[in-house]
Amino acid sequence: MIPFTIGKKSDGTTVCGDLCLQPNLFISYQTHQEFVDFTTDVLSHKLIEIDECLIIAKHNYASNSSFKQENHSYNNPENGTIKNINQLFVSPYKAFKKAHNKNASIWNTLIIIDDIWQIVPKLKKSNATQFKLLLNNGHTKSIHFIIGSSLPYRNLLLQLMTERSKDNHNGVLNQLGSEIIFNPDGLIFFRERNNINFNTYYP
Repeated sequence: MIPFTIGKKSDGTTVCGDLCLQPNLFISYQTHQEFVDFTTDVLSHKLIEIDECLIIAKHNYASNSSFKQENHSYNNPENGTIKNINQLFVSPYKAFKKAHNKNASIWNTLIIIDDIWQIVPKLKKSNATQFKLLLNNGHTKSIHFIIGSSLPYRNLLLQLMTERSKDNHNGVLNQLGSEIIFNPDGLIFFRERNNINFNTYYP
């Protein structure tokens, strides 16, 4: 279980979701602090059930959380350590392949990536392939993503979160996760996987 708070209804009722049922979560934010606050809240939740957390972001969200520190890896892409970022995808990819091929025990993993478009162009081809496979199918072996990007890059984020049919390039075959938009007007828009319509909530 990876619970997260979506927002509040007009009557003040809090609405929550479970990332394990999504299976990935894509977040477009107006200010970076919105992503920091959201992700910190996820990792501080007492009900979170993960064995490992990989964080690729400017901020180490796990540093002040209840999550076991020895079970998380952190990398700041602005520090020029892209080599380490490439290596971060190797471990969950191997875990996924092992569980897929040998029906091994599940290793619950949460991968948090902020400012995704700083990272994707720098990945080696092999690591980019691993990343895409984990994004497409990782949830079947309990590997889940929270991926953030600033609001002006939302169109690029949509390209990442959709998979198109080989036979029909104009139609979306599958939406790889749910989407949250932190609107500049102070509203929160949320749509679930493969849902066309957004629901509106309040902070």
